[in-house]
Amino acid sequence: MAGGRRFVARRLWGTTTGSESAGPSTAWKSKRAVACVVLLSVSVLAGACQAGVRVGSRCRTTDLGENGEFVLRCEKGRWQRFATKVQLAQLVLAVLKARTTTTTPAPPPTTPSPPRTTPRPPPSVATTITSGYQHSCALVAGGMVKCWGWNASGQLGNGNNFGTSFAGPNVTGLTGVTAMSGGTLHTCALVGGAARCWGGNSLGQLGDGSNTDSKIPVTVTGVTGSTAIAAGGFHSCALVAAGAVKCWGSNTNGQLGDSSNIDSNTAVDVTGVTGATAITAAGNHSCALVAAGAVTCWGNNFYGQLGHGSNASSNIAINVIGPTGATSITAGDNHTCALLAGGAVKCWGWNGFGQLGDGATTDSNTAVDVVGVSGVTALTAGISHTCVLVAGGVAKCWGANFDGQLGNGTYAFNSVVAVNVVGVTGAIAIEGGFAHTCAVVVGGVAKCWGDNDEGQLGNGTTVRSNTALNVLGFS
Repeated sequence: MAGGRRFVARRLWGTTTGSESAGPSTAWKSKRAVACVVLLSVSVLAGACQAGVRVGSRCRTTDLGENGEFVLRCEKGRWQRFATKVQLAQLVLAVLKARTTTTTPAPPPTTPSPPRTTPRPPPSVATTITSGYQHSCALVAGGMVKCWGWNASGQLGNGNNFGTSFAGPNVTGLTGVTAMSGGTLHTCALVGGAARCWGGNSLGQLGDGSNTDSKIPVTVTGVTGSTAIAAGGFHSCALVAAGAVKCWGSNTNGQLGDSSNIDSNTAVDVTGVTGATAITAAGNHSCALVAAGAVTCWGNNFYGQLGHGSNASSNIAINVIGPTGATSITAGDNHTCALLAGGAVKCWGWNGFGQLGDGATTDSNTAVDVVGVSGVTALTAGISHTCVLVAGGVAKCWGANFDGQLGNGTYAFNSVVAVNVVGVTGAIAIEGGFAHTCAVVVGGVAKCWGDNDEGQLGNGTTVRSNTALNVLGFS
């Protein structure tokens, strides 16, 4: 995602492939308790819960969720503490280890997306790409956008809720697009300086003054003259005139930066940010690149992802300690990275999977150096992994790899240092999603790798891949 995102449901592995027998097992049932971790806002957790209410495509409120230090579950209509963050991490590790020894595949989703019946359009030439939770989109010649993958909330923008496992038809009514970004269940684009968004809108992340989902693009209220856009988990931000920033959607953690914690379905001004040249939006925090290549961030800071030396959250922008001369920024769910002049990279925040790239798995609330990469030309973060492009358009990634999102030919749990993506050279753009990654190579071909449960790799299947595959529909 241009920037990082917050996701409705965390799946900690993908579909098993091969000729193994299908069907649920005791091992799978024990894994589901952790696989379906529903990330709920503080406002939801503070209220009553209703067993059986759908939250994500695979998870219900009866599954686990997290809020701060404690993991919660729904019992007798109220949220109850279930385990500490450390205990959950130990359970996750145990489950992932069990996955490598069991031969019983996970059963299909309980509520799969509708059949993918969209006819394939003629091949297109991609110029850049974005990845959301389980969908991907490419900007093609002529300023049009094509999307593929999960479409339960209309995030593909094709006028229906049918997902596709290949590059589908153009997003309805969009031409002249100059930038785009994929969030959890929504997607945004810029057209003539105006912001257009489509998909899920439960927290106002489409910015049209309503909280109604839309299967086609709607205009964001109050955004004109914009030069960059970033879709986060359930919020979005735009860079406007004089380097000011406007954001809209969920604001539980202050990710809108307007000095409040009140959601807004129209754009509000970020307090204290001027002269910005780039922006990124993550699960529950946002950042901007400002004068002299400094970085400023706001929102949730539980893991130190704001980078100001403490773990205190902030609903106004605070300068990150360390990076100067930055030329690009990106954010994952709970970590943030900056590309510096000269091609070095620094990251900060959550490091449980090694996504900071410093050779360790220790969180950091100040910027640390990424080891083993130099001459970097592009930077992106998925929910818990990070990728770069280096000389020759070679892609390198590090962090979580439970669905092959590092693209190095393995499903190894993680890597704390950068590894080469198999099958990607001559790349001109790269973008990380939840547990998948996509790139555009010379010639306008789109390639993706990692999780593919909803067809987000675009290769005509729903089978995950630990190496890059061509997206169908691009020349």
